[in-house]
Amino acid sequence: MNAATQAEITHYVEQVRAALADLPGPVRDELLEDLPEHLAEVLAEGDGTLVDRLGDPTEYAAELRTSAALDAPAAAPGIGHRAAVAWRATRDRLGRIDRRIGPVLGYGTASEFLRLLRPGWWVLRGYLAAMLFSYLTSGNPPGIFPRPGGSVVIGLLALGGFVAGSIWLGRRRPRLTSWPRWTLTVTTAIAVLFGMVAVVDIDRRSRSSTPGPVYYQNDPYLQVQDVYIYDGQGRLVEGARLFDENGQPISLGDPYRCEQLDYSRQGVEEMSPRFDTPRYVYPFCPEQAPFTLPASTPTPPPVQLAPSGLPLTPLTPTPGPSAPAAEPAVSGSPGTPD
Repeated sequence: MNAATQAEITHYVEQVRAALADLPGPVRDELLEDLPEHLAEVLAEGDGTLVDRLGDPTEYAAELRTSAALDAPAAAPGIGHRAAVAWRATRDRLGRIDRRIGPVLGYGTASEFLRLLRPGWWVLRGYLAAMLFSYLTSGNPPGIFPRPGGSVVIGLLALGGFVAGSIWLGRRRPRLTSWPRWTLTVTTAIAVLFGMVAVVDIDRRSRSSTPGPVYYQNDPYLQVQDVYIYDGQGRLVEGARLFDENGQPISLGDPYRCEQLDYSRQGVEEMSPRFDTPRYVYPFCPEQAPFTLPASTPTPPPVQLAPSGLPLTPLTPTPGPSAPAAEPAVSGSPGTPD
């Protein structure tokens, strides 16, 4: 605070004190207790002298008399006077709290620290106003970004307009009269309340939403309901399981499809459940195999391959020239040569 500002505050306080000279000393001192700090805040909020901002010191002293109900008749004061006295007491308590918290933040008063945050608050107030406008125009649950009518472009324009308007009002708030200032205060309070409710609602919806299964439109196996595996001879293999290259089981189809078909065809009382069958053991419905070997066709034996890759054929003896049959030996004495 410079010397000129301090001199203006001192001069204004002395004029107010002179206007209250008819009051008892303790009463006058109580009314002027927080006046210098209040005048310093008024000067820090904007341009203009104290007379321009608060009026003549005599008029300000009359307002202090009214707020303290000093001009009221001896009868019980009215509601307006009691409210003014209560407001004055509340402001005094807030002033004492302000001066106590200030040193904790490294400043003379907490309000001095909060004044440094006013530009950020103006931007936040514009954002909250844009979110409230988006909710009132679209009726959709509030999100992170305002979308009036579901349009991103309109949301950007509304956000920029409300932020600019909030900054403009923040810079000119000290020049506003009583009714515009009260209107701005009430509107700000509504925007802050809406922002608190919106944050709670966004947090609730983010915690309650669970990610669902991811489906890929180009997956050719998305609609597969059963898997039939055949060996090299065209025979159906039952009880097979599928695994990928990492040893993870591949799960396709609906393992309870056959039970559902049996329920619909035979009835619950005639159905023999197959729930003891391990899940994802293929095929689920062997009786519905799309291909079967004809019953009259013998199954050919497996073909063995030689090391050269050619099929082995069984060796069978080929008939050769017949050898003369040996004459049977005749028992008895051998004959004599001729």
